[in-house]
Amino acid sequence: MKNHAPILSAVLLSFAVYFPGKKMALPAQFAAPTQEYTIALSDSFHTNPHQIVPGRPGFLQPNSGIRGGDFVLDSLRFTVGLIDLDADGRFNEVDDDRIFLTIYKNRQIRLNYTYGTSAMPLHASGDTLQVDHRFFRVRFAAEDGTSLVIEPVGKPETQSNLLKIITKIPDAVVENYTGGKTHLRDLIDHKHQIYLAFWAMSDRKVEFDHCPARHLPVIQQYSDKVRLVSVHFNGNETDDMYEINKDYFFEMISKPWLTVKCDRDLYLQLQQDFTYYQGILVDKDGNITQLYLSWKDMAEKCPSMR
Repeated sequence: MKNHAPILSAVLLSFAVYFPGKKMALPAQFAAPTQEYTIALSDSFHTNPHQIVPGRPGFLQPNSGIRGGDFVLDSLRFTVGLIDLDADGRFNEVDDDRIFLTIYKNRQIRLNYTYGTSAMPLHASGDTLQVDHRFFRVRFAAEDGTSLVIEPVGKPETQSNLLKIITKIPDAVVENYTGGKTHLRDLIDHKHQIYLAFWAMSDRKVEFDHCPARHLPVIQQYSDKVRLVSVHFNGNETDDMYEINKDYFFEMISKPWLTVKCDRDLYLQLQQDFTYYQGILVDKDGNITQLYLSWKDMAEKCPSMR
């Protein structure tokens, strides 16, 4: 990405294409780009302060820039962007900077180790985006972070660096606390929106009526429009946490809403970080419309959704 001088010759023109700031070779099976789309990027994105670690490589810095843009092709919609991770004013440095992928019009970027927003380091070539079952090769990343060029491809090469997301409620089977299993896709009935409310056990004493859980009964009041599903992420819990918070645990799973278990793989697939008491809002057709929506904000939003 840094200080590449363009090399042009009649011989190489049939094999490679050059973009300022990033040089990528065309695969042999593609003699020329079939279709390219330029996405204008803006700086209307933000993250949580706890994800900024001054002076530590590989983490967001106080002056790190985040720029992204929304993309629509046929019925497919997503948001993609660049992160100037080392805060040097350049957005397209190999290994130093990041490319991220998230649902359409999401403006909250969360980078918490391998959790949170889907992101990966930029590579000199082979970066490919997978949105549901569609693939796009990244052909150009502007150094100033103002644009990104992508090309639809039928199938990524085996050596591609793949960054992927899902934009719909996944076809996952999870255990529930009524003693059975739940197919998440079966929650879609085209009549109700779905709110997946994530929580985990704490190593400190938690009381239902004095923490964000108090907002869940409010959401449940609007069950004619919104189906509340309590999603218990148990991937980082210990026996001590259950001992300390057994009252909270049994109160959560005894409420009238459905409560299901969530393992690490599903938690990552749903782009969640370690900020609990938030959730995902899904429309009547199973499309994810909002990420990181807090229980409090959702409770306040419910009356306007009627």
